[in-house]
Amino acid sequence: MTSNAINVCLLGKTGTGKSATGNSVLGWNAFESGPSTTSMTSEVTAQTTEVGGRKITIVDGPGVGDTRFTHEENIQAAIKNLEQTMSACPGGYDALLLMFRYGTRYTEEDRTVLGALKTLLGADFVRKHAILVVTCGDILAQEMAAEGKGSTLSSQFSTWLAEQTGPLAELLKEIEGRVVLFNNIAKDDSVLNAQRDDLFKALDCLGNRGLRYTQGDFLASAMSRQRALVETRRDKLNAEIKVKLNTISAELTKTMTKSQSSINDVSSQIASIKKIQDRVETVRKDVDKEDAGTGALKTIQDMVSAQKKTLENSIQGLKSLLEQKKRHEKEQEEMKKAQAEMLRKQEEMKRQAELKRQEEVRKAEELRRQQEAESKRREAEAQQRELELKKKLAEEEEKRKKLEAEAAARRAAEAAAAAQEAHLQMIRMHQQAIMRSMFR
Repeated sequence: MTSNAINVCLLGKTGTGKSATGNSVLGWNAFESGPSTTSMTSEVTAQTTEVGGRKITIVDGPGVGDTRFTHEENIQAAIKNLEQTMSACPGGYDALLLMFRYGTRYTEEDRTVLGALKTLLGADFVRKHAILVVTCGDILAQEMAAEGKGSTLSSQFSTWLAEQTGPLAELLKEIEGRVVLFNNIAKDDSVLNAQRDDLFKALDCLGNRGLRYTQGDFLASAMSRQRALVETRRDKLNAEIKVKLNTISAELTKTMTKSQSSINDVSSQIASIKKIQDRVETVRKDVDKEDAGTGALKTIQDMVSAQKKTLENSIQGLKSLLEQKKRHEKEQEEMKKAQAEMLRKQEEMKRQAELKRQEEVRKAEELRRQQEAESKRREAEAQQRELELKKKLAEEEEKRKKLEAEAAARRAAEAAAAAQEAHLQMIRMHQQAIMRSMFR
């Protein structure tokens, strides 16, 4: 779809003829230009005119890689200029015109500039929105004239494009053939009009695709621009962080070489490393803040993370050691308790044994006393029985004696009675004798 209003932006390395190309398209010297490699443009400039019945607005800004800035300042200035560029055409751009100077090699610097533009505008801006403008077409014309070639400038330019290899060929492939040749010193209107027509054809080709580079596309690459800014500070920040981490590493080494003989020693080490860990966490937050989510400082973040991991491993190791010491102390305490309990049990066993022995001694003594008492009792009983027996024997002896005495007395009495009887008999006999004698 052909539009009667066209917005284009001139992009490229300083000295490639951006401003001169803008003047060639507009048909008048709207932009300051010159052969110097130092940018003649110090601020974004927009000019609008009507060419071939079509309204065209061209925006020109400072060249990328301006030697008047440091790298960080250059990017900051480029971002600022691109923001102004987008503000100059709020509706967006039909095309972004990339400049390349014919007769020069496509150098590493050119690749760097293109990489910077992709960083600033988006990785796919070349494929979707760019047209390559090869300036200094007058040099190609001079070469053809010098060589006496009869072909047209257009066909010779196509041949030149087909002969390209390496990075420039890659760019031509990426830009999908949208390439125009410009002679910015031409005075012939036919030449000027022809190259404008070539440009408009390329613009219409992009227009037919319905793609414009808008503020939304620019905002979508904001993170990429932020990353570019962060990368400018990466080396300095890397050096600063290394100093901090080296200091922290030295403190960690010093801390880890301290005595670990007691639980308090290990606990003190853990506390010291946690303080170091807090400092590393502060460094990590500072780096993350500097990185702003761009990933540009990933190597530094990895370095900080590695130190953080080292500290975590050190703390984990010390915690394991602390647990071991606590377990050992607990085991020692339990062993002491077990030993104390064993000693207590042994003492209790000894005490019980002693009590048992004493009880056995007591019982033995009691038995002895009982036996002795029993023996004495029995002896007393025996003595008593003996006494009683003796008494009984004595009584019986006394009784026997008494009986004997009584018997003896009876016998004596009987004898006396017999004697008396005998005496009386004798008396009677005597009397009888007397009587008989008397009576004789």
